[in-house]
Amino acid sequence: MLLRTLRAPPRRGSLQEWVLILTLYRLEDIEHARFRALAQVTIDKDKGIEAFEDYMKVAFPSLESRKKEQATEAHSALKQWVGTGPIKVTPLQMPKARSRLKERIVARMASREDRELYSKVSDKWQQRRNQ
Repeated sequence: MLLRTLRAPPRRGSLQEWVLILTLYRLEDIEHARFRALAQVTIDKDKGIEAFEDYMKVAFPSLESRKKEQATEAHSALKQWVGTGPIKVTPLQMPKARSRLKERIVARMASREDRELYSKVSDKWQQRRNQ
């Protein structure tokens, strides 16, 4: 990025030259770690995994610190959540639904039964009266 934007080399001994040198060293370290990881993978897979982890540390140094931060945040959140105490679960009663149609059918059936009962009782009463 800095190297690509330069039109001419920086002055000797300037801050820009030192930043450019440090940037180039860093890029060289990253490239070396990448090639080492690729070579190790082709030779030995276990050592290749270790070499790749070293490459990740060199290429992305802030990645490990961010992972540690996220782990500590998750740990503190879980600790706070557990610290609130046991969770109480209270079962809810299922609401009873009333069907108007069902009520009408029951009312009609009850009225039929009532009519039948009344008719039987009245028939018996009339039979006794006629005797």
